[in-house]
Amino acid sequence: MKKTNIKTDELTIEQKILECKKVAGSFRYFLDNYVYIEDKEAHTAIKLKLWPEQERIVSLITDSNLLIALKARQLGITWLYAAYCDWLLLVNQLYLIVVISTTEELSIEFLERVYFIHDRLPLWLKPRTKSRTKQTFELQHEKGLTSQIKSLPTTEMGAQSKTPNLLIMDETCKNRMSRAIFNSSYPGIEAAKGKVAIISNAIKEGAGWYFTRDMYLGSMNGMNKFKRIFLSWNANPNRQKTFIQDMIDSGMDERDVRENYPETEEAAIEDRNIKGVYYSKQMSDARKEGRICAVPYVQGFEVYTFWDLGIDDATSIWFMQHIGKQYRFIDYYENTGMSQAHYAKILKEKDYVYGDHIMPHDVAKRQAGGDADVEVALTLKEISENLGIRPVLTVQKAKDSQAVLNAIENGRNILGQCVFDAKKCARGILCLESYRAEVDEESNLLSKRPVDNFAIHGADSFRTFAEGYRQKSKATPYEVYRNYSYAGGLGYLGM
Repeated sequence: MKKTNIKTDELTIEQKILECKKVAGSFRYFLDNYVYIEDKEAHTAIKLKLWPEQERIVSLITDSNLLIALKARQLGITWLYAAYCDWLLLVNQLYLIVVISTTEELSIEFLERVYFIHDRLPLWLKPRTKSRTKQTFELQHEKGLTSQIKSLPTTEMGAQSKTPNLLIMDETCKNRMSRAIFNSSYPGIEAAKGKVAIISNAIKEGAGWYFTRDMYLGSMNGMNKFKRIFLSWNANPNRQKTFIQDMIDSGMDERDVRENYPETEEAAIEDRNIKGVYYSKQMSDARKEGRICAVPYVQGFEVYTFWDLGIDDATSIWFMQHIGKQYRFIDYYENTGMSQAHYAKILKEKDYVYGDHIMPHDVAKRQAGGDADVEVALTLKEISENLGIRPVLTVQKAKDSQAVLNAIENGRNILGQCVFDAKKCARGILCLESYRAEVDEESNLLSKRPVDNFAIHGADSFRTFAEGYRQKSKATPYEVYRNYSYAGGLGYLGM
């Protein structure tokens, strides 16, 4: 958008009214013509001039109800959001913005940027100020209606007290209460059709990194409704190509440099050696070695399935072909609240020739009403086999948390032989990359239990593979358990 050189002190009343309408109609017009920011080196106010990468994201900021921004440091995003907040207060009545920062100092600093921008607007563009403190800024519109921004330090209550039209969560990677704040605030915001913006660096050791990473990966893989922004260190066009190496040569730790100034999305979200992520190194190696790629179904090799079972929780299924020394995961499926007949139909629809279907121990539980033609309750295994999912093999229940950790270690050991189809297995890959131990927020120590989040289902079905497929290969010769009448898949089902 082309800027106009407006000399505000020379405008007529009609021109001022027209300018107010232009500002009200376009945040971009407001940015280009009325926003000044601080030049810390020159200690002066300078007219904002958007970099190309900043221009790219302006429409995302204004048009997205849910937005997550993962960025390198010092790219002017805080100034951009401060301007957005000021613009929203100017053009809306009965509008509430809540900004939550990690500390009181940062919350005050955010509002100071809003004040810096607001104080340099022409008087005729601004409503009357009703209140102005270190943490609250309120404008008085016509008929006693107000608009307000509250810039607050972290509290577990988040934005519960009064539902905001816009919640900004700043530097979530460092905020140990990020998840609790979002969970407590979002239901009210969603009901009111409000907005949430999550802004963060990629500091892996930050107390809120797990939340930030989960939300960003969820956006990448279509698992939530957030739009995403990634800004590399070179989004600042004034940085030299040698910037990263210059930072390292100056004495900064290389890992700190890479985390504060990531160059790619993959580098930003990669959990190298992060505490508690079970398969961090193994999945990172899989990406580096090109084992997350296109993996076609190969005729002549049976497809084995590996399950985690749930009704209220998700049921997840991995589809694997064992070819040579490789375990080739060609497909993944997950759903919630569906009967076993649904999964039998899904298997039938895929043009695979099936081998074993390996399920966890709870497949032996009886299910009331599992088969309309049978009066007695059947086990889920019996229901599955009656539906044509045969043969079903089971994996023993882990006796304790140490047994679960041993199974996870088996998964680590075998991942180096695994290849994953990048598209068909995208959700399952995300589960493996996000599967982690609980971390005590006070002591920062790991629990022996995995976090019970979205990742646990895909990870548990992979654990079924790590335990069950190896147990099968050791325990029973191929000819003994294979029922060849079913080896052609599920084509005989009348579905």
